[in-house]
Amino acid sequence: MAGRRSGQGKSPNRNHAHWTELLVKALNTMIVPNLQADPVVNGARRVAFISADDDGAKKQVETLLEGFGYSVIGLGNLRDGGLIQQAGGPLAGRSLLEKGERRK
Repeated sequence: MAGRRSGQGKSPNRNHAHWTELLVKALNTMIVPNLQADPVVNGARRVAFISADDDGAKKQVETLLEGFGYSVIGLGNLRDGGLIQQAGGPLAGRSLLEKGERRK
């Protein structure tokens, strides 16, 4: 229809499903002072964990975080890796540093 803006007339559930497929969970394990600090500490890089269901979206966030200076470790999909990162999970609040280059 003439005059219809992009996104109008689409089912909200369809749009929501699309965006959740591209969701990337990252930086959930870090406390605020660590997020505010330089990601490189005495030559070691602060570790940032990420999880996503979409490999392309995950790669974009990984590239962005590495550009900021973080060492990025993927934890798999949102269901499994997301649980590991959430509050109360084994990685929540941990401050991990990685020295040297990690092999992929």
